[in-house]
Amino acid sequence: MVLTRRELAAAFGSGLALPRAFAQSANAPENVAGIPVNYDESKVGQYTLPDPLRLSNGQSVKSAKEWMKERRPEIVRLYEQNQFGRSPEPTHKLRYEVFDKGTPAYNGAVKRKQVTVHFSKEADGPKADVLIYLPAHATKPVPVLLTPSFIANCTMVSDPAVKQGEIWDKDKKRVPAPKDSRFAKLDVERICGQGIGIATVYYGDIDPDFEGGLPYGVRAAYLKSGQTQPAPDEWGTVAAWAWGLSRILDYLETDKDADAKRVGLFGVSRLGKTVLWTGARDTASRSSSQAVRVRAVPRLAGATTARRSHT
Repeated sequence: MVLTRRELAAAFGSGLALPRAFAQSANAPENVAGIPVNYDESKVGQYTLPDPLRLSNGQSVKSAKEWMKERRPEIVRLYEQNQFGRSPEPTHKLRYEVFDKGTPAYNGAVKRKQVTVHFSKEADGPKADVLIYLPAHATKPVPVLLTPSFIANCTMVSDPAVKQGEIWDKDKKRVPAPKDSRFAKLDVERICGQGIGIATVYYGDIDPDFEGGLPYGVRAAYLKSGQTQPAPDEWGTVAAWAWGLSRILDYLETDKDADAKRVGLFGVSRLGKTVLWTGARDTASRSSSQAVRVRAVPRLAGATTARRSHT
């Protein structure tokens, strides 16, 4: 079962159709949140995109095997070198603390799970709480839609029994998460009613989204001896978020109620970039039988073409 584009937009309140609507409107804005924008197709400028099916040596890709073995890794390396940085393989033993093992929720329509993923062996090391809802009456493992969020799990849903979360405030301090926010809540019953599980995680649990936040995130656990910052070619924050999502995918492989070979990722704005990079890196690091399990569905800001003029 797959949600349509319209259903995804309704479920997440994400406004996926707005860019297209603006492109067809004479009243398209020229400035959004203080940033110049361009929705006029006549002003995008001339550009030529590189051929994704041509190897760096100039030869054409002639088979799916050649794509997976040669061209795809070339493209991943380009993104590592020029945008996201290299992420490490998980060397610390992960620990999953399932503290909510399937409690009925939403009038019995779904069952709720809550899991703390510990990214290192230290008790006070980086960790993230993952909130999962699954159809209550499913008779086999179900596909799961995983979405990283700018808000805490308890704010993301209308379920008072969810663990009280914390977020980073404007003063770079951890504070209790508010009950409501400007972001739409997940429509849990609607999604699970279509035979799909839904999972969410607060992105700030994985790596803080502010300058100076490195010591409080997962990258601090992977600093080499003598390092106070990752090297220039090592992972940045978006790559850290993607790495964290991959560790949540690792957990889903252990959950008998989840079909870990059918996981979708949904992200908005820079979390759109995050889910794209998760899909690219995670698929590359899995066996061939698992390589098609991730489907990233970013909003426009995570997938725009850099060579065209957006401003």
